[in-house]
Amino acid sequence: VARAERWRMELVDGRPMVPHRYRPLDFQPSAPYGDWLRQYAEGQFLDFARWRDVVYTLIGFPLVILEFALLVGIWAIVFGLFMGTVVLLLGLGTGGFEGEPVPLFAPIVTGGVCLALIPVAAFVTRGLMTAQRAIAQTLLCVDPTEALRQDVERLRESRSAAVELEASELRRIERDL
Repeated sequence: VARAERWRMELVDGRPMVPHRYRPLDFQPSAPYGDWLRQYAEGQFLDFARWRDVVYTLIGFPLVILEFALLVGIWAIVFGLFMGTVVLLLGLGTGGFEGEPVPLFAPIVTGGVCLALIPVAAFVTRGLMTAQRAIAQTLLCVDPTEALRQDVERLRESRSAAVELEASELRRIERDL
């Protein structure tokens, strides 16, 4: 679910969403039960990033339902006003509905309200998408600058370890000589 949400939110904004680092599950099952089962359970249930994914799923599902209901309601009002304008315009040429004449201002008012609500509905839609991305970014991803800082720190540590290994190898060669 978290992977799908990160992909979906990248479609909203285009900026990449860097996932949290998960605890590695580096073991092979050797029997139906045993030590590997404990390691697997620890890897799954003691990993903070996986719990953040679960929290996002628990929070995101009702939130998505509320957002969907709000957006369908807003766009249904816009579509209903549009269809009402069309019906009123069709009623102008035929002399009205059920013998009642349609006033000229009725389609103008409903059309104007419909045109005024289209940008409002688009703005609300974009705002809800941006809010959903912010929630996903907070719970499912690492801040890009933080991810870069972690990568630099990891590279610095591996470089110092490589330099230390090379220095110890040189000392061993010197001793041998």
